[in-house]
Amino acid sequence: MSATDSAFERGLSPEDRHRFGVHFTSPAQTALILGPSLLDPWRRRITAARRIDELLALRDELASLKILDPACGAGSFLVDARGALLDLEAEIVRRARRLGKNLCDFRPDDFCLTPQTSLGQLFGIEIRPDALRRAREKLVEAQRRALDRWNAIFGLSLPPCSPSFPESNLILGDALFLDWPPFDLAVGNPPFLSKNKITAELGLEKFHRLRERYSEIPGRADYCVYWFYRTHRLMKPGARAGLIGTDTIRQNYSRQGGLEYITKNGGTIGFAAASEPWPGSAKVRVSVVNWIKGSWPGRKTLLVSDPERRITHPAVIPPSLSSQTDVTGALTLAVNRQKKYCFLGQTHGHEAFLLEAGEARRLLSRHPRWKKVLFPYLTGDDLLGRAADSPSRYVIDFSGLAQEEAKRYGALYRRLAEKVCPYRQAKALAEQARNAQANRGGRHHAHAFARWWRLFWEREELLETLRTIPRYIACSRVSKEPIFEFVDSAIHPNDSLQVFAFDDDYSFGILQSAAHCRWFLARCSTLGTGWRYTANTVFDTFPWPPGPTSAQAAAAAQAAANLRAARQALVDRHALSLRELYARKKDFTELADAHEALDDAVWAAYGARRGEDILAFLLELNRAIASGKKRGRAPGPVRR
Repeated sequence: MSATDSAFERGLSPEDRHRFGVHFTSPAQTALILGPSLLDPWRRRITAARRIDELLALRDELASLKILDPACGAGSFLVDARGALLDLEAEIVRRARRLGKNLCDFRPDDFCLTPQTSLGQLFGIEIRPDALRRAREKLVEAQRRALDRWNAIFGLSLPPCSPSFPESNLILGDALFLDWPPFDLAVGNPPFLSKNKITAELGLEKFHRLRERYSEIPGRADYCVYWFYRTHRLMKPGARAGLIGTDTIRQNYSRQGGLEYITKNGGTIGFAAASEPWPGSAKVRVSVVNWIKGSWPGRKTLLVSDPERRITHPAVIPPSLSSQTDVTGALTLAVNRQKKYCFLGQTHGHEAFLLEAGEARRLLSRHPRWKKVLFPYLTGDDLLGRAADSPSRYVIDFSGLAQEEAKRYGALYRRLAEKVCPYRQAKALAEQARNAQANRGGRHHAHAFARWWRLFWEREELLETLRTIPRYIACSRVSKEPIFEFVDSAIHPNDSLQVFAFDDDYSFGILQSAAHCRWFLARCSTLGTGWRYTANTVFDTFPWPPGPTSAQAAAAAQAAANLRAARQALVDRHALSLRELYARKKDFTELADAHEALDDAVWAAYGARRGEDILAFLLELNRAIASGKKRGRAPGPVRR
């Protein structure tokens, strides 16, 4: 990111940065696109040229190449593209000289001495007028620098010119609803907005326009996916594209609407970086994807960071942008959904529902009957960052209670009446106004206001299930490593937890095994720099061992119990949280040995051999169960 771009970004209000999803692109990021999609293929063609007529044709073709950035912002990509075009043109001239030819012998002198590539080859679309003005200024300056560079390369002294940029080449408006100019290469960094923020930042009216215009894209896809989809739809055969998106584009609904659409409709991904840290202020990871409408010439390159950054050259780069077995085609298993075992925790919706643990315990000592509505409330941070079963807060949970019943709890009810009721009313009125403006919309806040004394999402089905078992398994929905733990059923889980309604060691062992954890990492989504457990893509597709014997199940259960005992001993001995323990797992051979023993037992339950590709094995098992070729077994304990 240039200093001027950084200053320009800082000049935007936080509201505008969020609303437009603005994050300016650094030179390192533009290089990951302009290199594979422009410089590298053209350099190969230049190097392969053996005759002067080939070089003349290449120069003509290069001078007619049209490059579009459909979300150009302040013009970083277009400025770098101008420099790349000039460098390629200079390489053509130098190549001719190495062949002992002078292009001036074949064309007029001005053709040899003057760059033929120009600003007229560059096109941009941008929704913000101030950014478009800045892009125009930068491109004019880039043209001046290009002439200076040309003079320096060839030892010329061409006089400075007053470059202008064709007004029609920079288009003001929303690229998702405008006609695009024809292009040979599309590049850019579309806005970053997660699916959960599209409505809040863009408004209901625009969201509904998006859904009507792009009904083929899943409604839960991230905003940048719409650019990937539209770019590919408008590409002519042989055209290339290189775009940056949040790394969720390779996951779940976003992958379906973008990269899967591309690969299923004549596109080939040839160079991609699966998950790169964004160099700017945004705490996100991004995916960089270069593709062609047709076959990608030469070898393909994939940069992966799992866990260390490395370069691979797979025969095919799948929409998941993974060098592992591609499990994006796994199917939902009916046997996993016959009974619900996997739940989200509760969403309180307002801080007034929460009390510090010490305050809650004092209230319960004075009002013992309040234990019916005042519960310890576990978060993902509590699970991983504190001692087991020690929530830092309690929750007021009037689930299932009418307002008159809730009033019997005196101070607890009054606390919510004072703080939650007006908040929910304001939210409901704002929702009503948005609905009236868009002539449609949801009623989440209206429903929440109608029963304001209750949690936003109570998860009554979850609570009913937990009443039937003494403990349940939980993991933090977002973490850098999947860590599972048993939790007492008297403790209510927050929605930062993924809950599994199993109380047995065998089920714990399957969930904590490398088989499930590898499947989780391959099928999950991400949030920031962490992995997010998504039940529909992970749990619903994960094949449990279809036919373990009682002995195999008992061995897996014992190995799971041994693992928990080993790590609890380490936690107690070294005064560590689970998060700290796993961050230092290389220091503790006991932990590694316990995990290896568990994996051995689980592999045996599957009938798999250590060393074989576990994702390939699980995908084959998933498809066999889904097709009915193999009988699947429901999640949960093996009954003797």
